[in-house]
Amino acid sequence: MHHTDPVIAAFVDDMRFLQQKALRDGFSANQWRHYWGWNAIALAHLVAAAQRTEPQYPRWAIAPYQPMDAFVDAQNAAIDGLYPEWDAPAAQRAWADQCATIIRLASDIPADIRADTTRFAFLNGSSLNDVLHIQTGHSREHFEKNVAEEAVDDALYALRQQYQWWVAHRTHHGATAWQYTHLWAWQTISLARLRAGRDGGLPLYPPWPTTNPDDHAAVDINACIEQTHGGGSLQTAFERWDEGFTALLLLCTDIPVERFVNTAACPWLDGYVLLDVITGSTEHHREHAEEEL
Repeated sequence: MHHTDPVIAAFVDDMRFLQQKALRDGFSANQWRHYWGWNAIALAHLVAAAQRTEPQYPRWAIAPYQPMDAFVDAQNAAIDGLYPEWDAPAAQRAWADQCATIIRLASDIPADIRADTTRFAFLNGSSLNDVLHIQTGHSREHFEKNVAEEAVDDALYALRQQYQWWVAHRTHHGATAWQYTHLWAWQTISLARLRAGRDGGLPLYPPWPTTNPDDHAAVDINACIEQTHGGGSLQTAFERWDEGFTALLLLCTDIPVERFVNTAACPWLDGYVLLDVITGSTEHHREHAEEEL
């Protein structure tokens, strides 16, 4: 689930970003301990939400107070004094194990509950998604992402939002099998392009009445899709769309950021880049979603 949920996936992407940066630059034990310490407070919130109890903060945690800068400094000082026996690998393992627990707990809490700003009084008007957002943005305060990294993050977040919308739409009275069949079929083009972008070579498009979907009338392609894949139940169409969308999101995590924005990486895109493939898929889903509003 976590790779399709925009909030949880952003946390996972940020976790991956930190690991990649550590491989390039090297992190000290204190750096990993810092992220582990602040994650521990977020974890206390998630555990409390899952167990419907009050948060049990670590004994070393400091109650928030004003001015905020002084509180943060005091909290960092408390974290710095923890587990002096940890070397960098040990601290990284503790952080990674903790992140895995956060991802598991967040994934077990329904998205609507995580988004609710009134459900958990101990969050003082914030939501569990806000807790995750804070952790996601934490690394960027220390290690700013470049323009390409930010662009890919934003594009994937928007694409995952569309996934969530269409998952929820399945139970709406206006949902039809053709909507999901149509979206799935065109999504196979995005999948083909992303696979080619990752692996090299040319995209392997489905057997439509064209070798290049961009150079053929969409009405003819839609007629071909309906003739070949039309019919069937809404549930069958949804499951096929869901499988394809999930595969696309997983594929995106295998592609280095640089390839998403490099025109030379995919010359067959005629000046476009793989990032445009993501935004194009988002826009296609959004256009059809707006027809339902």
